Amino acid sequence: MVMQKDGLIVYDPDSGQIGKNTFSDPLFAPFPELITLAGDMSRERVGNGTYNVIDADRMNVTKEAMWTTVGIRGTEWRLALIRIIEPANS
Repeated sequence: MVMQKDGLIVYDPDSGQIGKNTFSDPLFAPFPELITLAGDMSRERVGNGTYNVIDADRMNVTKEAMWTTVGIRGTEWRLALIRIIEPANS
């Protein structure tokens, strides 16, 4: 996925998330760990972390995100690779 430093998602495999702001959109409100991680991403040029969410099958899962920064002409985006590492309730 690709996120602007202000939390706006500019690309995600789930097209329903594109154009939403991680910090202010109600879609993300039930997931405080995700919002915290997005805050880390907005402040840090590289990093990693985990968070719990509910997937498309309504299962709790733990995801790991690893990100770096890409940019051009002074504008930066966070490019993140995200993977499921385990069901959260296992």
